[in-house]
Amino acid sequence: MDERTQARIYSAGRVVFGGALVVAPGFVGRRWIGSDADSAGARVALVTMGARDVALGLGAERALRAGDPAKAWVIGGAAADLADLVATLVAGRDLPLAGRVLVGAIAAGAAVNGARLAATLD
Repeated sequence: MDERTQARIYSAGRVVFGGALVVAPGFVGRRWIGSDADSAGARVALVTMGARDVALGLGAERALRAGDPAKAWVIGGAAADLADLVATLVAGRDLPLAGRVLVGAIAAGAAVNGARLAATLD
């Protein structure tokens, strides 16, 4: 599978995850940050984070489909994933163990994969 196809899959995953945060911030957020996800402030932050991921994913997908440069979009996604990882690690034991491990692993893997893909794109 070529790098542009991999980048499209990476971007589609971002749209799906971001869309889930927009549509069901409490449900998705509870798996990551626990019962704090039910507060109004957390829901606002989760929805805006989801919208960020949808925008990054759709921007990358549009560029990849059109044959335009997509490197900046993928770098933006990798940076967002790195920020998710760092925020999760900084919160540490204030987050549920399952959320720390699951989101930490997903964010770390996505950040590394995004950086790897960005390095191969024009």
